[in-house]
Amino acid sequence: MTDSEMDDVKMMQAEGDLDTFIMLAAFYNVNPDGKIIEAVKNIEPGDIDDEELKSALEKIVSYAEKTDPENEESLIEMKRDWTRLFRGVTPDYGPKPPYEQLHTASAGLDLLSVLAKIYVDNGYDGYEALGNRHDYLGVELDFLTALSGKRVEALGKNDEEEYDKYTVILEEFIDGHIAPWFPSFYEGAMKEAETDFYKGVLELTRLIFEK
Repeated sequence: MTDSEMDDVKMMQAEGDLDTFIMLAAFYNVNPDGKIIEAVKNIEPGDIDDEELKSALEKIVSYAEKTDPENEESLIEMKRDWTRLFRGVTPDYGPKPPYEQLHTASAGLDLLSVLAKIYVDNGYDGYEALGNRHDYLGVELDFLTALSGKRVEALGKNDEEEYDKYTVILEEFIDGHIAPWFPSFYEGAMKEAETDFYKGVLELTRLIFEK
C-alpha cells in the first residue's frame, strides 16, 4: 500500500469515527423527534462488515422505519424510553442514569473538576449548549465528537503530530472515563429498555467501546 493509499485509509477511519460519535451523542442528548427518525432512516447497516454492529444498527433502523416522524403520538413510546433510561427522573423510574460519577467510586466534585480541566485544555465547551453535567455520557460523547473533528482537520492539513496528539487524548478519555463504567450502566439499562430502538442504541454503544 502506498503512502497516499495509507493516508486515504486513515482519513476514512477518522471520518468514520467522527460520524459514529455524532450519531451516538445525538441518541443520548436529543429527546427523540422527527429529525432523529428521518436521519436514522438514512443509515445503511448493510454497508457494515461487523455482524454485531450491523445487527444493532438494523434494530435501530427497523424501529425508525416503522415510526411516523410527523406523528407525535408515534414518538411517545420512544420519548418515554429515552426519559426512563437517560434522565434519572426518580430512583424508582428506570436504571441508574448514565453519569460517570454514579457508576464509579470517584468523588463527584473531584471528577467534575478533572473533566472540566480536560474540556478546557482541549477547547471544548459543548456541555454549555447541552445544559448537562460534565460527566453525563451524552456530554462525554459530544467531547469525543469534538476530538474526532480535530483529528479529521489535522489529517486534512497533513499534520500527523496533531492527529497523533488528539488520537492519544481520545483513546485515553475513552479508557479513563467511559469504558470503565459503561458496562455497569448498560447492564441496568438493558433490563429497563422497552423499545427496540434504545435496545439497539445501548447495544451499539457497548460494541463501539468494546472494539
